[in-house]
Amino acid sequence: MSGSKSLPSIGFLTVCDHAEQGLFGGLLLLNANGRPLEFHCSTPLRTNRAQEILYGPTLRRYLFGEVLAPALLGKLKVEPLLLCTDQRDVLASRESHATPTLLVADPAAPSNPADSPAMAPNSTGTVVVDAPAETELIFFRLGKNRVAVESAWAGDQDESQRRWQPYLGRIDLAEPFTRIRDAIDEARKAA
Repeated sequence: MSGSKSLPSIGFLTVCDHAEQGLFGGLLLLNANGRPLEFHCSTPLRTNRAQEILYGPTLRRYLFGEVLAPALLGKLKVEPLLLCTDQRDVLASRESHATPTLLVADPAAPSNPADSPAMAPNSTGTVVVDAPAETELIFFRLGKNRVAVESAWAGDQDESQRRWQPYLGRIDLAEPFTRIRDAIDEARKAA
């Protein structure tokens, strides 16, 4: 990330897919009280049929985690303590930055990930999502929110709890994604 300044802030990154225009990434940086510090939105990103064929099932993870997320994170003036996403494929961005990156679980999803038909715990207790091995997830609670990290970045669990402990309860980690989607829709309509 470009900024060396560190404030108690948290980043929220999501990707919206609009059939007629393509993918839009949005990144909202909030202070510890939930007020916006920065907002960045990508230009639309469209793929062609050849890319869909060549990338196959890895296309979304590549686009979300290696194209859109790093481009948006590179625009930040302030480095967040944590980066949250509601899109599992954004977790691939963790390889390009040092900020703990969390998947905020859908509050409507089963509280036990193993209850979901797409998820099952393996012998170590790690939840294996019905996807390639690099997307094994470790679920835990951060305040009232259920979040997950990829098993390759298991240390992000302790680090995120340590970094955000003083601010627990101030921000509902699921709510800012609605703000981002609404802001992207407004920007899309204005364009």
